[in-house]
Amino acid sequence: MNLLKPSPAFALISVCSLLLLTRESGFAGTCANCALPDPALSKLNPAAQVQTLARDVKKVVPGARSRSRPRSSTKPRAPVPCGLSGSLAERILDCHTQKQVPAEVTGTFSSWSLVSRVLGKDGGFSEVWKDDAPGGLVWGDTTEALTLADTFTRDEAGKVVEKACVSASTATSRGNISDSNWRLATPADFVSAQSHGLLKALPNLQTSFWTAFEVDPEYGFQQVYNSYDGKIDTMIAVKGAVYSVRCVIRPIAPPVAPSP
Repeated sequence: MNLLKPSPAFALISVCSLLLLTRESGFAGTCANCALPDPALSKLNPAAQVQTLARDVKKVVPGARSRSRPRSSTKPRAPVPCGLSGSLAERILDCHTQKQVPAEVTGTFSSWSLVSRVLGKDGGFSEVWKDDAPGGLVWGDTTEALTLADTFTRDEAGKVVEKACVSASTATSRGNISDSNWRLATPADFVSAQSHGLLKALPNLQTSFWTAFEVDPEYGFQQVYNSYDGKIDTMIAVKGAVYSVRCVIRPIAPPVAPSP
């Protein structure tokens, strides 16, 4: 007796078990021989019964041998540089990417448009996005971590100069867009943009940011936007403390055509 070769009776039991399982799983089809004797099947020898039931299995479970779905041959598109020159509108048109993100409070959706995507020194991309809500700003990407001294400086008259938003070292975070109006985002800028979905629209937010508001310059108290909880914190800028910044500009509104 060959123990490695299953008997027809064993094969019959196996096929019946499969039919019962497929029926329990919601597939149409019956296996009469699994419950009550079928007169037609009972006249066949066990081997013929197995062949008959095997055909039933194929009818009940088409393609039963393969349960996995074929993998899609379509891969997500890799990001490419865009918006490298021209006006803001021309850059947006070149990038033609918009995000519709939930806005806080209102429960509606806000639109954000990609202005520029440039390759940074580290091989990653820096992206500039425009908040399309009324009064929305153009937001640069996250800069490298900066000390307060690298963020602010004072000219001879004692006026604060927002060094981080004019420095050549942070130009890629601004999409290499030359504009003398780049400035540090204020606490109010962050709060307003957050209500328009900033936390879902902008990349590289896993950090805190220096803002353009000095609480107490003499003692180094500074307000910082904490993107982890979306709150404004007052921090003391101890020596060596570093945070990133986000630079913003206000888009120039197109000229209004005179009424006829």
